[in-house]
Amino acid sequence: MSNLDIEGKVEDIVLQLSPMNKVTAKSFTIDSLARLEEKKFPVGESESKFNQINIINHGEDVAQIDTFVAKTRLDRVKDKDYINVNLTYELDKLTKGNQKLGSGEWSLIAESIDPSAVRQFIIQYNIAMQKQLAAHPELANDEVALQEVNAALFKEYLPLLQKSEPTIKQPVRWKNALGELNANLDISIADPAKSSSSTNKDIKSLNFDVKLPLNVVTETAKQLNLSEGMDAEKAQKQADKQISGMMTLGQMFQLITIDNNTASLQLRYTPGKVVFNGQEMSEEEFMSRAGRFVH
Repeated sequence: MSNLDIEGKVEDIVLQLSPMNKVTAKSFTIDSLARLEEKKFPVGESESKFNQINIINHGEDVAQIDTFVAKTRLDRVKDKDYINVNLTYELDKLTKGNQKLGSGEWSLIAESIDPSAVRQFIIQYNIAMQKQLAAHPELANDEVALQEVNAALFKEYLPLLQKSEPTIKQPVRWKNALGELNANLDISIADPAKSSSSTNKDIKSLNFDVKLPLNVVTETAKQLNLSEGMDAEKAQKQADKQISGMMTLGQMFQLITIDNNTASLQLRYTPGKVVFNGQEMSEEEFMSRAGRFVH
């Protein structure tokens, strides 16, 4: 078991996105420590940080970010040949115009990942893709057809990754001076070979929660209006109108509930059963309701 330790710093970074758009950062640092246990289990953690970021359009600062941090952590699951993976992105103090919009965090957490299955998936997928390209060289010049082949191969070999029945979590939060918005998606994956479900053999359960305090949402809308040059009174009136319209629409389509000045959405799914905002319904009923909103 050997360690791989990486540390570094770069200053005065310029990323030219187009002739008129660029992103600059005062500095970038990286600190990473990783190792391979038993020659097959990658574990460790790393942190990459950009400091004092400016987003520039046509020579003018559009937005500033104090720090943007990307963190990665891989841990061995005790007594099992699996690993847990945590990717977290933090954005601290976003400013647009003279408006301090707040700070946020987004994570992707994957638990009970089998690294051997991941390697097997990559190898078999790549071999199959090479065979497809050799048999059908025209795919290289047909993006749509190539995407269809990619999707078909991914679906074919996906059960390799599902055998360990991993859990995927995606928490998101945004905080400003008045409070916090948050959302969380939690998916428990099923092994199709073991699943007894007749409706969905890929998912054991799915939970989705969103909480939006109305004062926080309205403040964000007002700040965005102010950053576009509106005066304070007009920015507030426009924000009130925008958020009121969104909430009315959400309630009309029964997508949200509002209680204690907080808009909420809650979804609980297991194969054959959906509980949406406290109301139990079939998958067909839920899809019909969602379809009305989409169309």
